[in-house]
Amino acid sequence: MKDTEIWLNYFAKYWKEKDIDKILSLFAGDVEYFETPKKKLDGKDAIKKEWVPIRQQGDISLRFNILKIAVEGNEVEWDLSFTDKNGVNHSYCGLYTIKLNDAGLCKYFLQVEK
Repeated sequence: MKDTEIWLNYFAKYWKEKDIDKILSLFAGDVEYFETPKKKLDGKDAIKKEWVPIRQQGDISLRFNILKIAVEGNEVEWDLSFTDKNGVNHSYCGLYTIKLNDAGLCKYFLQVEK
């Protein structure tokens, strides 16, 4: 659980800092990354493009609750809120499935919004 907690803490830190390159550094080069169950992103360039909108976010709050640690994937409940460039508040929640490699980098990432 500790590796997953550390990974999530860096993930949230870099998101709040709006540092896309540091977010990408948390993922393995061959990561299987699903923004949604039906939207697989191929390669870090595609992932980076998906993350560009965070630069417009303010008042970012991101919380996690690790539900399950298992070989087949760590299940994490998340809650996100932020304001957009127009000052409109947004709130989302859902589940991540995360698998880390031996180096502590994410090799599998699936996001499912509730």
